[in-house]
Amino acid sequence: MKRRYTVLALVAGVHATAGLIVLAQSQSASQAAAGANKGGTATPQGTGAGPFVTLFQSKSLEPDIQHGAVIAAQGTAAGAPACAQCHAYNGVSDASGAFPRIAGQSRSYLAKQLNDFASGVRNNALMTPIAKALNADDIRDVTAYYAGTNGPALPLKPPDPALVKRGEALAKIGSAEKQIQSCNNCHGPGGVGESPAIPYLAGQYSNYIAFTLREWRRGYRKNSSDQMAVVAHKLNDRDIAAVAAYYQQVASPVKVAELQPKE
Repeated sequence: MKRRYTVLALVAGVHATAGLIVLAQSQSASQAAAGANKGGTATPQGTGAGPFVTLFQSKSLEPDIQHGAVIAAQGTAAGAPACAQCHAYNGVSDASGAFPRIAGQSRSYLAKQLNDFASGVRNNALMTPIAKALNADDIRDVTAYYAGTNGPALPLKPPDPALVKRGEALAKIGSAEKQIQSCNNCHGPGGVGESPAIPYLAGQYSNYIAFTLREWRRGYRKNSSDQMAVVAHKLNDRDIAAVAAYYQQVASPVKVAELQPKE
């Protein structure tokens, strides 16, 4: 009987040891996969660490909104200045058109622009060095912060009603003569955007929209050359001014209709 207990104990010990080895292997594979993901490398297949890696990834990809707010207000230790200097803390910028409104813009779109600035795909003397000073976590957090802001539309002076009417036609219908589809076809009804990839235009400053369209037309902006550059080349200066004027006033508290004479 004693020998039987001894054998059972040995078997139990073997099973326990095997269990510890399997657990250690799983944890090791999980840590390796997590480290690879942190560095931007795809998770190797067949590691047996699926649930551990999935849990790690879901946590590591969660943005830190508070950290994003700090970057917006103060910048980073690596040298990126506060975003608020140009875009305002709530993302509404200053309406001059030099800096776009980014409040509530999709996180994915904002992150793509920053990465394009950093890589040189989108060239800008001001934004390129700033984007290069942001690491992946900074970009994730600050874009999540601005995507969550809801700054009010500024009460800007309405543009010429005739210009807005022309812009509305291009935005909603397009132009058969110029072979241009409606802007809303990609940017959504009223220019509200199509998350995650297509930015909103409703409430964006006319000077900025016009400037950007001219950049595409001249070949200076290249990070959407297969779409926006094609359209921009078919627009003349009045078309650009018109569509820019239309989208600015869509979300403005001061409407063009308010300036129309009453009968």
